Formats: sequence, C-alpha cells, structure tokens
Amino acid sequence: MHSNVHYALGVLIASIAQFFFSMNIWLFLVIIVTSIIADADIFAYKLALNEDHRNFFTHSIYPTFLLFLVGIPVGILWNIHVVWISGIAYGTHIFLDCIDWKIRMFYGKKQYGWAFLITEDEKNLGRTRKELQLESGMDVTSFAIDRYFHNTTMLVIGITLALVAFLILFVLASEYWYVFIGYFFLLEIYLYQKKKMESKYKD
Repeated sequence: MHSNVHYALGVLIASIAQFFFSMNIWLFLVIIVTSIIADADIFAYKLALNEDHRNFFTHSIYPTFLLFLVGIPVGILWNIHVVWISGIAYGTHIFLDCIDWKIRMFYGKKQYGWAFLITEDEKNLGRTRKELQLESGMDVTSFAIDRYFHNTTMLVIGITLALVAFLILFVLASEYWYVFIGYFFLLEIYLYQKKKMESKYKD
C-alpha cells in the first residue's frame, strides 16, 4: 500500500490514542511516523531478496512484537503508552501490505497476503510479482504504480481510509488538524510518479 495510505491510518490511530491518553504533538507524530517507517527500507531494496523491499525483516511481524514487548511494560510501569500504540501502528502497515501484494510475514520463505494487484488468472498460473514486472518491461516502481492506479479495490480502500482518518482527526484531535497536510504531500509524490510512468511508457 502507498505511504500516504499508511500515513492516514497512522493519523487515525494517533487520534484515537489522543482521545484516551492526551499526548503532545511529538508523541502524536511518533505514532504516525511509526505507521510508515517500514517503507524506509525501500532505499536499500537492491539488498533485498528479488530486489523487493518487502522481503526485508522490517516488513515482517517481528518489529511489531518488539514494540509490544517493550511498550506494554513501559505503559504499565511509567504510564507511557506511545510505544505499544506505535506497535499497533507498525502492525497496520504490515497488514495493509498484505492486501495489495504479499509479504514475508515471519521472515521465512513463505509469503502471506491477498495480493489483490495480481489478477485471479495470474494467481492461478502461479505468476509472481517479479515475473509480471519483468514481462511488463517496466521498472519496479512504474509497474507497482501502474497496477495500483488501475485497481479499483486499492483506490477505494485508500480513499476510504483517508476520509475516515480525516474525520476521526477532527473529531478526536482537532488541535493537531495540520498533521493531515503530510498525507497530501505523500499523495503528491505518487501522483508525480504516476505522471512520470505514463510519460515513460505512453507507447
């Protein structure tokens, strides 16, 4: 899923947390950043299996477990809840990435997910994301962008999450309304990549 969608869900989680725990803006932002931080591994994708950043350890369930393992005692002992809440935010990133493609959930050989960006016919033929990308003649980014913006399910999920997050933010944490600007910044990056992809492969 695109980072702007992860960001929106991070805003939603942070807004709910704000209602219960009344955090300052820095803790609020920590939760949002945690919801997208897994995608920082994209800068080292060439080191990953099949050059897919989702094959890194950072796209497994273990960082979420670690945040819970540390965060729950910290929350109980010192009433600091941002760590385990960040675990929820991180976990939602992993869950969302199971929807469009697949991830190595437990950092083993097996991938888990629904992979809605691969058609049923392609799944039945056992096609992988890497194979489809190579056959398309597109680079990795362009292929992913093309599939995403031509998939109604992904667009509906993304738009719905953004609208719900926007609403919850203004209802539960209106004092931090400005953080939603980050969503549009990230969205603009993908729209730029879409335009670039269309220009590059217009023929």
